Amino acid sequence: MRLRYINSVGKELILDAWPDRRHFILQSWEGFGEVPVTLQTRKSPYQDGVSLVGQLLEPRHLSLEIVIYGTDKQEVYDRRRFIQNLFNPKLGVGRLDWTQPDGKTYSIGVIPDGSPAFPAGDARSRVHQVAMVDLIAPDPAWTDTTDTNILIASVIGRFRFPLTLPTEMGVLDNERIVINDGDMPAPVVITFNGPLVNPMIQNKTTGEFVRVKQTLKDNEKLLIDTSFGSKRVVFIDSEGNQKNAFGSIDLESQFWWLNVGENHLIYSTDSGIGTVMLRYKQRYVGV
Repeated sequence: MRLRYINSVGKELILDAWPDRRHFILQSWEGFGEVPVTLQTRKSPYQDGVSLVGQLLEPRHLSLEIVIYGTDKQEVYDRRRFIQNLFNPKLGVGRLDWTQPDGKTYSIGVIPDGSPAFPAGDARSRVHQVAMVDLIAPDPAWTDTTDTNILIASVIGRFRFPLTLPTEMGVLDNERIVINDGDMPAPVVITFNGPLVNPMIQNKTTGEFVRVKQTLKDNEKLLIDTSFGSKRVVFIDSEGNQKNAFGSIDLESQFWWLNVGENHLIYSTDSGIGTVMLRYKQRYVGV
């Protein structure tokens, strides 16, 4: 098992549970699997108990116990200062990567819950110092470290040279079954690539759709992010210039997420042969 922490300014530390790195060794860790849950309930008059409405995961609390080693007291102090600088809570959200023995890596966004603590007594000597680091993950889900990219719609060519008329020029391949193997629904980033007019992508499994009232020319794009707290719709012209396009969204649209398991996605447009790309990361309750 291996941990890698990267703060918001790019400084990082790799920690092992084995003495592969003599300067910093991960002694223990907690909070990687368990996460608090709050039940959403309602109660009617004269009802025994309550009715369950839903479950919400609370922020995840993680803790690391790191042993710092040095050849003398000054070297221990220098490396202790490095830990203080790395886990500076004023820097905001950093990233914690967890790599299992099989090489699979999961990631989570965390912020230090205060500065690191350095206990005294047996936790300190001339050549070592124990550091206690507490972290909070505002979003408690672990995710894949890389995106899954799915081409939802493309034109499948049917013509061959030399042409024999009449010939079929191509067909629009506009449906996909997307499997979310995570533990919970996942937000998506949808990219419509022109030329096309008024594109729509529907998750037939949930009945939800996103429709855009927009004409995209060749080499123009429209990006839609359905992430909670950071929803956005961005128009990107052929030269890469961006502008807010939230006003182009059909008012009946929903910023849908992928369900756990199978999702039947369908793309349609009033006209045009543009393509649609879907990007997402699977989300996990714990590791």
